[in-house]
Amino acid sequence: MRKFGLLLFLLASFILLKGQNMNQQFYTQKWETAEGLLSKGLNASAAKEIRLILNQARTEQNTDQYIKSICMYLKSTESLSESADSAIIPFFHEELKSSQFPAKQLLYSMLGTLYQNYYEQKRWEMLERTSVQTSSKSKKIIPDGTEDLETWTADQFFQASYSCFHASLTEEQASKSYPLEKVKGVLLPGENTAKLWPTLYDYLAHRALDFFANDEIELTKPAYAFELKDSTWYAPAFDFIQAGLNAKDSLQYKLQVIKLYQKLLQFHLDDTDPSALIDADLARIKYVHQH
Repeated sequence: MRKFGLLLFLLASFILLKGQNMNQQFYTQKWETAEGLLSKGLNASAAKEIRLILNQARTEQNTDQYIKSICMYLKSTESLSESADSAIIPFFHEELKSSQFPAKQLLYSMLGTLYQNYYEQKRWEMLERTSVQTSSKSKKIIPDGTEDLETWTADQFFQASYSCFHASLTEEQASKSYPLEKVKGVLLPGENTAKLWPTLYDYLAHRALDFFANDEIELTKPAYAFELKDSTWYAPAFDFIQAGLNAKDSLQYKLQVIKLYQKLLQFHLDDTDPSALIDADLARIKYVHQH
């Protein structure tokens, strides 16, 4: 009876291993085809191959392959037409409908950058537009991909990016437990290394900080402004984390930056390897000095 059970176990293991090998073979072959087409400048054909990879990865919930295919799909479509940027945004919103952690958080982070990039490409046109009046200036725009971006003002793009980066930081505890190396598709050699940004949360937080720290962004100009003139913001990490925040407007970007640095430093305060803590702390001090 035990021998029979062992045979069943070995058979099941063989089938599972064979399935994994077949899946890996699919990805290897498809990527060779897609990258070959890209190298020849055949971006439209490459995009079709990448969509096949993307669909397979989504079905299997293979996050690494899924994110890699998203990034490569962006690369393959960016030069196809002048409207490629506005077309890719609805594509991201469609993907978000069925995505789960951690893909959803990564998609939101990338989407925030897409809105920001679109604004930067069209900024001179947008700055001439009259700002749309709303009942509450501090109301966040939560985009759904159906908006007419050609009619948007700069503030609307900033609010859309804010909403996306804010959404990327949900599932905080899960992100802190998720090694960044599990999603190799977003890793940039020499930049977001495993020691400095060891988890998905580090990656998402630093990307959000890049946006929040943009001096050009001002959603509101409240009577009360959050300032960084106090020496508290230069304090050692432990004391900085304890500092209270009492700004009256949650959309003030300096406030968002400080809150996020407090979270990052708290997260890494007791790390055995201090690399991530030092990296975040140096960035915090640099930001405070510049503002």
